[in-house]
Amino acid sequence: SESELSDMDFDIDSGAEVQSIAMFATAASKGTSPAKRARQDQVRRRRNQAYKSQVRTFTKKFMAACEIYDQDPSPENRSAMESALGVVYGIVDKCESKGVLHKNTANRRKAKVGRQYSQRTQPGVAIMAFSSESELSDVE
Repeated sequence: SESELSDMDFDIDSGAEVQSIAMFATAASKGTSPAKRARQDQVRRRRNQAYKSQVRTFTKKFMAACEIYDQDPSPENRSAMESALGVVYGIVDKCESKGVLHKNTANRRKAKVGRQYSQRTQPGVAIMAFSSESELSDVE
């Protein structure tokens, strides 16, 4: 702490005379205090947790809408699934823009729900990933 630093004695001239140095206590205290930084971190951590919780919650709601669509593939259920997908995309994009989620994490989560949507709306389309063009030519 600052009071302990101001009372410490340091040998300046190799044993000649001992001076009391405050270890730049005045310069260090011009910035924000550690207590304020801790308070800010706590507020930000709670806010980030709330955003991440929203992502998880609405992803689960989207998956529930997908299951309902699987049981009854009606146009109403499809529109409910599409609106839930849009909500998930919006929340993930917001978390990415605020720095709560890394861009790769956000893209991975959007791809995951997008894949679920595509599998239900376009059942004949197989999603394949090729690492090179030679693999693509081998399939044809």
